[in-house]
Amino acid sequence: MSKITRFVVKGHVQGVGFRWATREQALQRGLCGWVQNCSDGSVEVLAKGAENSLSLFKTWLWQGPSGSRVSEIQVTLEEEEPVPDTFYIR
Repeated sequence: MSKITRFVVKGHVQGVGFRWATREQALQRGLCGWVQNCSDGSVEVLAKGAENSLSLFKTWLWQGPSGSRVSEIQVTLEEEEPVPDTFYIR
């Protein structure tokens, strides 16, 4: 069963290729959604997929690409958020 999850990743996550690496990780796990930089320096991710894939994805988000330092991830389960058929960078 697919779930939709919003992640807000905080720390040193902009300017280190976080969005590009996130897209690649999401596609490898068969997730749909998007990733974008936020004006407060965080990165927001909306992802839809199997619960196990989302769990592995969240584990990766804590690591991020080299050069990133994640200090916090806020997780929200979404009910009816529109999600694209692929995963892209906003």
